[in-house]
Amino acid sequence: MIKAHSRGLGLRAASACAAAAMLAVGLGAATPAVAQDRGHGGHGRGEYTVAVALVEQPPVFGDPNSMKPGDVLLFEEPAVDPGDGHQIGDSLTRVQLLEGGSYLLDCTVRLADGNLVFSGGEEFAHMEHSTFAVTGGTERFSGAHGQVDITLTTINGAASDLLTFHLRR
Repeated sequence: MIKAHSRGLGLRAASACAAAAMLAVGLGAATPAVAQDRGHGGHGRGEYTVAVALVEQPPVFGDPNSMKPGDVLLFEEPAVDPGDGHQIGDSLTRVQLLEGGSYLLDCTVRLADGNLVFSGGEEFAHMEHSTFAVTGGTERFSGAHGQVDITLTTINGAASDLLTFHLRR
């Protein structure tokens, strides 16, 4: 990390390095914190929202200090309740840097009652707020699809990312 604050699904740790590389060459509890169901109690068909915060950690693989297009960073981060900060699961995230200010991301958020999976591509310029496609889930979230909005936040003084899943079955 080139003295940049590492904010955002591990992406903030890579952003300053990716920007430098682009210049040279051309991102607990048994249930999620906010489970607001609209009409179907989270089971069956309907729309609902789930909010989880990921507390940022250094990558477990990859060096954010020497990133170039094609490089990969892997992260394991605690998933916490955004309301009180207690751990409710974890996440596994892969970030691959591309040329021109972009990255590919895929992430699995593992919670006690199932996993949520999302992925997509984005520009580093949109790190303050990003949206990705929810590609699936398991157990309680089986058959879920929709999108996840990611915004920067702080939980108990730690740099974190608020993930707000807007889901449909």
